[in-house]
Amino acid sequence: MRLFIAIDLLNTVKDQVLNVCADLSGVRWVQPAQLHLTLRFIGETDQAVAIINALRSIRFDPFPLQLQGLGQFPAKGAPRVLWIGCQASEPLTHLAASIETTLTEIGLPKADQPFKPHLTLARPKYSLDRGELRRWLGQQFAIDAFTVTEFVLFSSQLDPKGAIYRREAVFLAERLGDRP
Repeated sequence: MRLFIAIDLLNTVKDQVLNVCADLSGVRWVQPAQLHLTLRFIGETDQAVAIINALRSIRFDPFPLQLQGLGQFPAKGAPRVLWIGCQASEPLTHLAASIETTLTEIGLPKADQPFKPHLTLARPKYSLDRGELRRWLGQQFAIDAFTVTEFVLFSSQLDPKGAIYRREAVFLAERLGDRP
């Protein structure tokens, strides 16, 4: 299975995010159902059961999260990804670190990249007009903070029309319990 761990967004948050997904030509926007904040990409593995069991040990309280700011990867040059960032948040950073530690304790390799919280919005289909991109990136984007009450282990099946995500397990905040 190809797996990743993410914060899934409420539909009300996705609706607000979609407001910024316009006015830029030459990109392939992420489908609303696929909008999420990746906490840790795992990749291909046959250890789904061990991963689920390990993730059940993670405890966290609900915490606020605010999406704000637009950017690109890489930071300079032609973008491969356009994204919305997150306001700095100790609970979010702590949750991602707990997930990383838990996964390495069961033998998974460390993440390839340091955790940089963002929400992928689009991937360019071809070289973008620099002025148009600069105007888009210069927008002041922020939405009201929302409360994170869970994280999700997703499987991802690659398809010519785009990846298909499936919830494999949901892990609720401490005061809420958890459910497979």
